[in-house]
Amino acid sequence: MAVLLVVVVVVVVVVGIIIIVVVVVVVVVVVVVVVVVVVVVVVVVVVVVVVVVVVVATEDEVNGLHTIPPSCPANFDIKSYLFIFLTKCKNQFKLFD
Repeated sequence: MAVLLVVVVVVVVVVGIIIIVVVVVVVVVVVVVVVVVVVVVVVVVVVVVVVVVVVVATEDEVNGLHTIPPSCPANFDIKSYLFIFLTKCKNQFKLFD
C-alpha cells in the first residue's frame, strides 16, 4: 500500500512539474512573439516616416522649393533667386497673407 502511495505522489509531482514547464514555455513564447511584433511595427513605422520625409523633401527639391544652384555663375542674382524662392513659399504655404 505504501509503495502505491509513493508511486501516486511521484506521478503527481512529475505531472505538476511538466505542467509548470509547459506553462513557462508558453508564456516565454508569447512574450517573445509580442516583442517581435512590437519591434517589427516600430521598424515599419520608422521606415514609413523616413520614406515619407525623403519623398516630400525630394518633391520639394524637384519643385525648386529648396533647390539652390550647385554653382553660382558670375551673373547669378541672389535677389532674383530669393524673390522666386519667397514667391514659391508664399504660394505653397500661404505666407505673408
